[in-house]
Amino acid sequence: MLIARDFLSPVATKDQAGTLRPPADLLASSLIHDEHPTGWAAWLRSAGVEPNGTWRGSNFSDCDLVLAAAEWPGVALGSLFLATPSLTLGLLVQPYDHVLDAGRGWYAISTQDRLRDVDVLRTWDWLRRQATSASLADS
Repeated sequence: MLIARDFLSPVATKDQAGTLRPPADLLASSLIHDEHPTGWAAWLRSAGVEPNGTWRGSNFSDCDLVLAAAEWPGVALGSLFLATPSLTLGLLVQPYDHVLDAGRGWYAISTQDRLRDVDVLRTWDWLRRQATSASLADS
């Protein structure tokens, strides 16, 4: 069962985001990303910017580390699903409205036997409501 789809967008501190105007400004920034195949080049192209492949930045093996690093100087390409708490608290901002569908999501899986368990279904419903409240669910 699909809990939430994943969408990517640049996230940064308010100060860092204030230095950015058009998306092409990102090419001069320190870009923080993870090792997933969908990355900065795909987001930039979808925003109408041809990446030149010479940007500088940091690569992390974990999505959570990417979001933590966004509090340093730089701009992270973050999962909006995972970034929701930092965005809500104002620790990070989303400098552009443009988002990229990462083509992945979070799923709850189970055996057929467990699907008859009311507690399992209630947990899945709770997870889906949490994702929906973050406006990222695709139900």
